[in-house]
Amino acid sequence: LRQRATTAHPETDALLVEQAQALNAGTLAPALELDALEAIESRASAVPALATALATRRQSPEAARRQELIAGGTISAGRDIALNHLGANCLACHRIESPDGSAVGPILRGIGRQQDAAALLQSLVEPSAVIVPGFGLVTLPLTNGETVAGTLLKETPEAVTVRLGDGTEQVVPRTTLRPFDPPLSIMPPMEGILTPRELRDLVAYLKSL
Repeated sequence: LRQRATTAHPETDALLVEQAQALNAGTLAPALELDALEAIESRASAVPALATALATRRQSPEAARRQELIAGGTISAGRDIALNHLGANCLACHRIESPDGSAVGPILRGIGRQQDAAALLQSLVEPSAVIVPGFGLVTLPLTNGETVAGTLLKETPEAVTVRLGDGTEQVVPRTTLRPFDPPLSIMPPMEGILTPRELRDLVAYLKSL
């Protein structure tokens, strides 16, 4: 695929068009989707059929789900990102293979048995979409005008329990609460910090745990 993208020859462009059609039809091997997409993007400005196929791809629901990042990653490369990438800085919030790291975020040992690749990818690119209980930050506005901010631990019809910054827990009765926004993750979205290939590798590593 990389050769086809750099050859700039009618025959290799025709092969890329076939790959683009297979990608949009959902018949391309999942592990090749990102590689094919990168090759198509590199030639789309010179080949109208590729530009059309690329536009179709970007309008599809699969593109919104970033399906090309779910399969085909390299576990060893993903491990290096998780443990050593300064921008991602995973160990600042997580423990992964050893006690090293932090308990600010969920412990990731065994995460591959708990989540499929699509859920792991969502956690990386949309960390506030699904938050593990006990790890979302919330600000609770009270009816007296004050606020309580902390980590959301539990919600019941009667009360909301949060962990405050000093580690203590506070139970806030619903009768003293005004409507509040859903909890947010302190983790930044990894898109923009990691490249698509790095995201794919990291998904592969997390799935292997």
